[in-house]
Amino acid sequence: MSTNSSNFFDSYPIECDVSYDPLLEFLKFFLQAIYLLPGSLIILKLLYIILFAQRSKYKNNYFFRFYVLDLLASFYNSFSDLIFGRFFIYITPLCGIIAPFFYDFSIFLQISNNLYNYCRALKSVTQILLTTNRMTCVMFPIFHQKIWKTSFKIVVSITLILPFFAIWNLIISRNYITETFGGFHVNHKNAISWASLSKFQLAFISVALVFTFLNTGYATCSIGHRTFDAIRTDPTTGKTATVTLQAGSYCECRATSQSSIQSLVSGAGISGVYNPKIIG
Repeated sequence: MSTNSSNFFDSYPIECDVSYDPLLEFLKFFLQAIYLLPGSLIILKLLYIILFAQRSKYKNNYFFRFYVLDLLASFYNSFSDLIFGRFFIYITPLCGIIAPFFYDFSIFLQISNNLYNYCRALKSVTQILLTTNRMTCVMFPIFHQKIWKTSFKIVVSITLILPFFAIWNLIISRNYITETFGGFHVNHKNAISWASLSKFQLAFISVALVFTFLNTGYATCSIGHRTFDAIRTDPTTGKTATVTLQAGSYCECRATSQSSIQSLVSGAGISGVYNPKIIG
């Protein structure tokens, strides 16, 4: 069922719940800000290193080009949660002051909420790109750089377009505020009832997980088959040659990735978090 224009521009007043203890709610916000603020600052530092401080080192590494998209999406969602989303949920004294500005149709709510959910979907797509990039590095070490160089522009274009398939109904739906605890948060009224945002977000996340497992499994199984074929062809020298090729291909990608990541996190001042055993 479609939302007609009168419903789209209707006013949605709310009544703030004053029964919540402002001090306790502020404590809840403070505890969440403890990780949201440092996380946002670390993301900014990583972006600064990749895009400015060490641009010459990372500009030709397509893994980090895609990683920049992921970082930008993460920063927007984390920072908007901090200064708007959770802020107005838990800072209850501001509810009665700020909420009336959003009773009527608000361009700000439309853009900010659409962008927030766009970034959530974008992160699923970039996860596919990052794992695929690592797979091609292992599977096609000689042509890996050329593959991504020739397809980079079209891949990025598709990456930026795909999230719209998750939020298209949100774009044409009315965003409004609704009371939550002692404050308020942003909700939306589906223009098309069956096309819920949660279904599309779940689909994007599921596809990202499937691609992650497939990329890892395909690379591992293909290397195993190549080893078997080489040994069958030349049992005397095939094994040594194959092992050398596989180890060289994998270690080259792994060493490049780990060296770049280690340099990146060290520059961001978070080297204590880095553990090369868990970064592939």
